[in-house]
Amino acid sequence: MDSRQILWSVMVLLSGQAEPEDSGINSIPPCLDPGAVGQSVKYPDPVCAVRGSTVTLPCTFTSLQSTTNDNTKYILQVVRVRWCQNHGICQGTTPSVYDSNNQNNNSRYQYLGNLKENCTLRIRDVQKTDDAVLRFRMEVNHTSGHFTEPSGVRVTVIEPSELRINRSSTDLETVTLFCTSACTFRPPEVTWFKDDRALSVSEPALQLGAPTAKDAGNYSCAFKTNSNIHSQPFLLTLDKEPTGNGVLLVTAAVVLGVLLPLSSVLLICFICRSCLTTSTAASCLLLDQTDELNHKKPIKPWMKWTTPPSRSCT
Repeated sequence: MDSRQILWSVMVLLSGQAEPEDSGINSIPPCLDPGAVGQSVKYPDPVCAVRGSTVTLPCTFTSLQSTTNDNTKYILQVVRVRWCQNHGICQGTTPSVYDSNNQNNNSRYQYLGNLKENCTLRIRDVQKTDDAVLRFRMEVNHTSGHFTEPSGVRVTVIEPSELRINRSSTDLETVTLFCTSACTFRPPEVTWFKDDRALSVSEPALQLGAPTAKDAGNYSCAFKTNSNIHSQPFLLTLDKEPTGNGVLLVTAAVVLGVLLPLSSVLLICFICRSCLTTSTAASCLLLDQTDELNHKKPIKPWMKWTTPPSRSCT
């Protein structure tokens, strides 16, 4: 055994174990520059799209700038980009919804990006077949620089009827309209419409506060990414005007509290007056009858005629 073999044996014993072989999984090939760790793709948040609408998936990417092979440095350049559905790597013969090397891409898919840093994809006339996870892949002029970000972007497709408006009323003074859909992963950014006129609110909840007659009308909502497809209209009607935080109710109660006792007093006075009038009329009738009898009686010679006493009855 020569000295080199002895030295190698000693090094193995000191290390305790031999260096394992590189599996090549999740590792950077030794021929790549340290800049290789800069490969990345930034996808948008999950997207909810109404069938028949148009949706845009904003996307950016960073590619390798160079690589070294056999002590030779190569400048890398992106030569091909692809978008595919439900595939982890999006390589080889995997079907693509868009391929820069294909001249016959589906016209519904429009690549708005380039070969440098923009990978934005637009989908027109969204269909149920677009309900999937889409991934972007970049390919350069050296196989060591090819890259696919596996996380992808989730596209959920719903029917227009699944976009609807619900009403919430906590009391007569507050009305809130909610634009809801089957997409529950995050509140959507929407555009509100009243009688087909766009409102400035973009939140899913439209708070009307204390609505008045001018707030009545047809309300609808649409995803901000495509405002051409609206929900079914929601007709807001007001059965009664708001009471102004109860001020009118309190005022009415006070007025009734004053009028009821007063009306009772007036009623009693009216009844008493009626009774007095009836009693006086009866007394006068009795006097008239008595007077008539007195005049009919024969006057005795010894009786002196006197003038009847005056009375108030007429």
